[in-house]
Amino acid sequence: PWPVVMVGGVGTSFLDMARVIANAKAFVGTFSSPLVVAQAFEIPKSCIFDGVQWWPHQIIKDGETEYLAGPTVGQMIESANRKLRVKRV
Repeated sequence: PWPVVMVGGVGTSFLDMARVIANAKAFVGTFSSPLVVAQAFEIPKSCIFDGVQWWPHQIIKDGETEYLAGPTVGQMIESANRKLRVKRV
């Protein structure tokens, strides 16, 4: 029921990614350059990873980004629909 737009990959500039993400309700993705671009915007960000072969030790929990190890589809939808717990200053 939600439109999904994939950003990143060959030929996608950072500016093009920013234009898409700026109008997004949420960001769901992996540790990648689109996640870095998404950090500029005050939207819920959900970063997914397997939690088995790799575990991120450098994450900063900021209230906008959730880190989900091996999430189900339902968990990803719940994370993307959450209200932010913090307000940027």
